[in-house]
Amino acid sequence: MLNDVKGIYLAVEKYLHIYLRNMDQQHIIATLIDNGFSKKEAQVYIASLQLGTAPISSIARTMGENRVTIYATMKNLIAK
Repeated sequence: MLNDVKGIYLAVEKYLHIYLRNMDQQHIIATLIDNGFSKKEAQVYIASLQLGTAPISSIARTMGENRVTIYATMKNLIAK
């Protein structure tokens, strides 16, 4: 069952990654905010989808933020 869940997650992640390339990021951020994300959470979520499996340091570098901010935001995202 765990492999099925992982497979579904990877398929959704791939689809969202392609979708994000074709859609205006500001619109995506606004949609995520409308669905309960903070602006920072939405930005981190998008950056992590764009980068795929990546360390926090890569996400922080891409966003121009420090790692502590990204770790805290990721903790909030995981809790959701």
